[in-house]
Amino acid sequence: MNDGTQRYRAPFQIILMLVIIVATIIAGFVMVPGNDEERRQLVERLGTVNHGKLVSPLAAIEELPLKTTQGEPWHWQDQAVKWRLLIPAVACDAGCKEMLYLTRQVHIRLAKKSPRVERLFLSLDGPVSPAVQQFLDIEHPHVPALSTDKAAMRAWLADTNVQWSADRQVAFLVDPLGRAMMVYDLAIDGNDMLEDLNHLLSFSPD
Repeated sequence: MNDGTQRYRAPFQIILMLVIIVATIIAGFVMVPGNDEERRQLVERLGTVNHGKLVSPLAAIEELPLKTTQGEPWHWQDQAVKWRLLIPAVACDAGCKEMLYLTRQVHIRLAKKSPRVERLFLSLDGPVSPAVQQFLDIEHPHVPALSTDKAAMRAWLADTNVQWSADRQVAFLVDPLGRAMMVYDLAIDGNDMLEDLNHLLSFSPD
């Protein structure tokens, strides 16, 4: 009787495994977003408790003219595939330094996931000043500095739901495809930002 039961269970277990595999493949096709709006909706479904504000529609970073500290154009598609935290500031005042510190602590706490994320400082007042560059070199040596201007920043976000102001310090989370998808201000708790990043990195193959 035991032999009969085992013979019955064996094909049943195989069939069950096949059903699970097929269901997983179908779910994968269903969940893959076909456009920006579907991707945003997927993030909302997966992240039922997003602590940052979702940017709608997603803002392509390539539409924001960026330059390196050497004055060369900086293009997203030329960079390594990573999630990035973009930290814009007119001058790196107390709010800017607080956001840099907050994002650094979150980045460290990502632990083994940290190589998949990079922080970027963005000067909105033309080329990065020597004083700001010195501060970055000492306090945040692994943060590349880029530059643009306030008018370009304003135009970049004009068609989104982000009410951007140079007086309000924020950080943008940019996905591996180069779309700003979430924005944080200084009211965010580091634990909440960490939770968002861990959640997104867990569901992202990049």
